[in-house]
Amino acid sequence: MEPGRGWGGTAADFEQARAGFEAAWRNILPDLTEANFQEWREQRDWTARKYGMWARGERMTSLTPISMMTCPCGARFDSHYPGGSYVHREHI
Repeated sequence: MEPGRGWGGTAADFEQARAGFEAAWRNILPDLTEANFQEWREQRDWTARKYGMWARGERMTSLTPISMMTCPCGARFDSHYPGGSYVHREHI
């Protein structure tokens, strides 16, 4: 949903809360497109994959340290291998 389109509130009991939800949903539904639902499904699936990785003790790809570097001269080298990185120190 676009920012500012959400609603909030409280109700005295479940029946009133449900009725309020149904009214809000009837108001929003005509403006939603298949792209909105697809975006929600993709976010849901990504979140499930993320929590699945966490549960298995895996790290997110973005949190995995990478020792490969690209020197300004264009060569790629492993910064954890000193013999291969000494040559590029003068460029860095």
